[in-house]
Amino acid sequence: MLEILLLALALAADAFAAAIGLGSTHRSDVKSQFMKMALLIGVYFGVAQGVMPLIGYALGSTMLGWFAEGASWIAFVILVALGIKMLYESRSVNDDDTRINVSHKTLLSLAIATSLDAMAAGFTLNLLAVNAYVACLIIALTTAILSVLGAYIGRQSGTWLGSWDAVITSLVQTGYRVLVPWLRGYTADSAKRHAQYGLMPAAEDMLAWKDALNVKSAHLVGHDWGAAIAMVLANLKPAAWLSLSLLAVPPIPIKTRLPYAVWNLPKQLRMSSYMLVMQSNKAEHLLSKQNANYVKRIWKTWSPSWSFSDAEFEPARTAFSNPDIAWAAARYYRALLSLHHSANRQAARYLMSPVTLPTLALAGLDDGCMNIQLHKQLGQPKGFNTQVRSVYLPRCGHFLQAEQPKAVSRALLIHFEQSQASKRTADAIL
Repeated sequence: MLEILLLALALAADAFAAAIGLGSTHRSDVKSQFMKMALLIGVYFGVAQGVMPLIGYALGSTMLGWFAEGASWIAFVILVALGIKMLYESRSVNDDDTRINVSHKTLLSLAIATSLDAMAAGFTLNLLAVNAYVACLIIALTTAILSVLGAYIGRQSGTWLGSWDAVITSLVQTGYRVLVPWLRGYTADSAKRHAQYGLMPAAEDMLAWKDALNVKSAHLVGHDWGAAIAMVLANLKPAAWLSLSLLAVPPIPIKTRLPYAVWNLPKQLRMSSYMLVMQSNKAEHLLSKQNANYVKRIWKTWSPSWSFSDAEFEPARTAFSNPDIAWAAARYYRALLSLHHSANRQAARYLMSPVTLPTLALAGLDDGCMNIQLHKQLGQPKGFNTQVRSVYLPRCGHFLQAEQPKAVSRALLIHFEQSQASKRTADAIL
């Protein structure tokens, strides 16, 4: 019986992985809809995984030798065809459609593709002293349970990845490996009162993380603080990156272009007044009190055209309700203005230096945090000695990747392909 259980777990691995992917595409807040989909995934994958070894058992060794050689290729063709179909459908729907429907046809195709190896494994049932029908029933039930669990894990991954989940899915489907580090201090384990927070420590974390994962080169993508850190990294180690993509934050042009932006600075200073609030010792309490209600108000101000749900805000609420994380988040703002520390001065020099990498500057026209006129002035191509392209999304605020993920994905993919020395096998670090 132990052999059958181990075989069932091994055969269910592909179905479990596919279920995670399917679960991550379902972003509806209606739990009953997701439960229905998760159960359907379990039924389709469980039945297929239980029937296929039974067919293999019945065929015996007569035809199975030929089939075993071609099974992997058949599964490959089916999965590639499904990937192309889902990618086409993801590009043909509106950004407002936040849930991808999984059809019975798709589930059936995936169930067959992930269970073909089970047919070959069915032959081994002739070698085991077990009832083949009982063994297939155990395989089916194990697969069904793990598939439902995988769907739930996939759905939860949207919470873990936060606002980037749809963009990540699109990039992965196109062939990129996507690496998504947490910013120091934004997880409970890394939020330490004695730690250093600022652009330079964050950039050094990224370089250490990149080396540890043996990433040779990558497309660098950042939003808000991530964009500022990305600019520091781009100037600190330019040879390590293929391109730079900045969301909601403009690139810094050559110094001769900066005077043209002066007229737009007063409005930006007013929009950035929250940074002064973050200098206070009370900032930690302000961010975390009342279930991070202050953060929620900021979201509404920065993205006035985005009607985000409670589920979409929940990861931010959970994070900022932790006083340690709230304290760490405020320290980044304090470090930005604490230029008496050498690390902060060094980061400011890298941040204010003109970018040298092929750069994409993405911004929403409704951004309540960034003065779009200032962004347009700073992002003009003639202010740089490298390729710089600015893209502005209508009916979009500060959180572009969450508000219009498909538009952001399209812009990133075009930029990756157009960047010098771009490779489809390259990594993307968000």
